[in-house]
Amino acid sequence: MRIYSLALIAFIKKKSQTVNSTKELRTLVNKRFGIDISYNKMRGIKKYYGIFCGRKGRQPMFSPKIIDFMKERAPYVTYRALTCMVNSRFKTSYTTEQIRYARKNHVKLPKKRFPLLTETIDNQGYINIKVSNSSNITKENWKRKHIWVWEKANGKIPKGYIVIFLDGCKTNCVLENLALVSKGENALLNHFGLRNRNTEITKTGIVIVRHKIALTKAIKRRRRNEKHA
Repeated sequence: MRIYSLALIAFIKKKSQTVNSTKELRTLVNKRFGIDISYNKMRGIKKYYGIFCGRKGRQPMFSPKIIDFMKERAPYVTYRALTCMVNSRFKTSYTTEQIRYARKNHVKLPKKRFPLLTETIDNQGYINIKVSNSSNITKENWKRKHIWVWEKANGKIPKGYIVIFLDGCKTNCVLENLALVSKGENALLNHFGLRNRNTEITKTGIVIVRHKIALTKAIKRRRRNEKHA
């Protein structure tokens, strides 16, 4: 959607209370700003910002009961599900966009407080663990558990390296199941299919790719020396 100025949006919000149709609102806006916003574009702006015409002197679009209802359920459901729940409970016909607007502007939810060492599983299957409360940026207080376990025992992971699971299980974060490999080594492990649920086979695969990398470097170095000889 095209980005409009704050002054234009504020004007639309103000004048929407004094007119009864999108057509009237469009005429006022075009005349005031010397532009030519089409009828459909005006409808799109109203929909995007949750603006409705003819609200002056009427009850608020969302009653306190509806707001309280959304506060109780908003943290646990999607906008679409919340819309269905509100419409079913209060016999209304709100759209998902209207409920989204209400959720963002009227429903103030308390921030979730998790104790230290709380564990969650993300959508990629990794375990995240809360390791700090020091940052105001939530994601900085959390870390992938397998990384946290490795760094706790061995120190910070060097640049260009990653920690992998020897048995391929992302939730098995015990130190014995973790190995530090370079990104290049990890790529070769995947390329040659040298990962296995058996940790000893994966360890052997790591030895093989490290030997291959070392051999490749030695061959390139020899050819370079021969070229300059």
